[in-house]
Parts: sequence; C-alpha cells; structure tokens
Amino acid sequence: LKKSEEKLRHILSSTSNDFYVIDKEYKVVLINTSSQANLEIFWNQKINAGDCILNSIPPLLQETIKKNYDRVFTGEKIEYEFSKRVNGELFWRWVSYGPVRDEDGVITGAHITTKDITEKKKSEEEIIKTNARFQIMSKATSDIVWDWDLQENSLWWNDNYYSNLGYNKSKEIVAVEDWYSRIHPDDLERVKTNILDSLAGADSDWRDEYRYRKSDDSYLNFLERGYIMRNNEGKAYRMIG
Repeated sequence: LKKSEEKLRHILSSTSNDFYVIDKEYKVVLINTSSQANLEIFWNQKINAGDCILNSIPPLLQETIKKNYDRVFTGEKIEYEFSKRVNGELFWRWVSYGPVRDEDGVITGAHITTKDITEKKKSEEEIIKTNARFQIMSKATSDIVWDWDLQENSLWWNDNYYSNLGYNKSKEIVAVEDWYSRIHPDDLERVKTNILDSLAGADSDWRDEYRYRKSDDSYLNFLERGYIMRNNEGKAYRMIG
C-alpha cells in the first residue's frame, strides 16, 4: 500500500486535474488542493484526508456515487461527464474512476480524477450551431461536407456522409480517428503525411485522393478538398471541406 501511495502522491503533485484517492472503507487517503476546492463548490462540503467521502456527498448523489466506488473496488473503470449550474453559470466536468492496487495486484481503493471541460463543451456547442447552418446549405449539394476542429481534434460530417456510406449517426461530433480508421490501410500514411504537412505549412488549401471504407466494407474513391483556417500567427485551427 505504501508503494501505491508513493506512486499516487507523484501523480497528485504532477497533475493539473482534480484528484483524490479513497480506500475500501471510503476514507480519503489523498486529495489535492484543486479537488478540495471544487468538491466544496459542487458538494458544499470541505473534504480533507482522513474524512469518510460518503459523509460529504449530497444525498441525491450518494447512492449513485457509492455504487461507482463499489464497482471500481471490483476492478471496473468508469468515465462520464456531468454538468451543474453554480451561481447561474453552467459548468461541465469529466470524471474518471479507477482501481488502486498494491504491489501484489490486490485492489486497495479507488482513484478519482475530474477535469473541467466547460470550454470544450462551449466549443462543441458553437460548432453544432455553425454546422446547423452548414447542414441547411449542404442540402443543396450531394457532396459530403465536413468541419474539422484542429484544436479539439473533433470532426463533424453532414448527413450525406451517413446516407452515402451507410454509417449510423450516433452523435454530431466525433473524434478525427473515426475518419482515419476508415481510410484504406495502403493510403493512410500518405494521407496523414500530406495533411500534416499542409497544416504545418502556410497553405490555405489541402487536396488528396484515397480509398475510404463504407459500412459494408467495400471502398469508394474519394477526392477530398479542404480549406485551412489559420490564426494571426499562421497556426491552423480549423479546416472545412
């Protein structure tokens, strides 16, 4: 347990995220100052090492969060996002639970990390609003239209992508890896190299041809064109195509 604590103390001192550790009796073993401050804001309770975490959780959340702890004590990992209004302002947080193990692999507790993702959510909402306008305009064409947020590495496609390629639309914004994963393996490295070179340079246009996998595992030949948007320093932050 001591070795596990030393490792976790190192994480505690190096992470910029909120971080705390509990043992299997729900006692707080370690907690950093940002986690203390934010839990006091969200739970209205000051939490210190040695406290029983269950005593600080708001009654409406206690059952759910205790179940999460108990699941982690059996070896599960849990991640989710939540939002809460504080003084009228909406905040978004990402939460991750994972088991703490001793040197023999025995689970001795749980570590919980939370991160403020409010700005990321605001950026996604802005993209969705902008893309709603794109969606209206893109209905006038049979082309696949896309918008790549280079800062968040997230991607939006219009409905033509899903109807032409047979994929189900589960959410508006997806990771760019979803796109990369469907490019033909023989074309992938060339496409990645070309696009990264274009983004790193000063060009405002990118163009390439490659094979792309449909939902039925057949391939279409794509001619791709993108317009690169740059900030005042010339750094690419968005590409639309």
